[in-house]
Amino acid sequence: RPRAVLIAGPGAAATHTADLLGTLAGPGSPVVRLAPTGVAPAAGALRWELPGWAGSVDLLLITTPDGTEPSLALLAEQAYRRGVTVVAVAPADTPLAEAAGVSHALFVPMATAPYDHEEPLAASSPGVFWALLTPLLALLDRIGLLTAPPEALEKVADRLDRIAERCGPAIVAYSNPAKTVAA
Repeated sequence: RPRAVLIAGPGAAATHTADLLGTLAGPGSPVVRLAPTGVAPAAGALRWELPGWAGSVDLLLITTPDGTEPSLALLAEQAYRRGVTVVAVAPADTPLAEAAGVSHALFVPMATAPYDHEEPLAASSPGVFWALLTPLLALLDRIGLLTAPPEALEKVADRLDRIAERCGPAIVAYSNPAKTVAA
């Protein structure tokens, strides 16, 4: 069990991931989002740094829907030098995937749709959030940071399925609560 879980990545997906994992993990291992510095709209301008106290008993989770941010690769190398365990979730065949291999990090390819997209998904889309979060939830369950009995997970999955069926885009507006709220 890590002393602290550090999360780095650009955009809202990393922020929401840190918030959700922090809530689920509870006080046992604090979850800290590493805030980037730099000019956000400029490609490659964001920088992440490990806090001075980070060391071999901590876990760094790098989440990115892009995988081309040079500073995240540098962060993985910095963490390796300090002995921090690193897990990176990003698209396969990206510079971050290569850097994870060099710095002995665990690289988990981002979950993708079973079909090819003509256009890449927007970094803020809900699909990207879940594609980044799902492997991290499985990892944190394996290391004992998140614990839930299988029955509870099945109940949550069933409830989410029912909500998706009731609020999906194919459901007519008069019986769809999501469309009612949006109107």
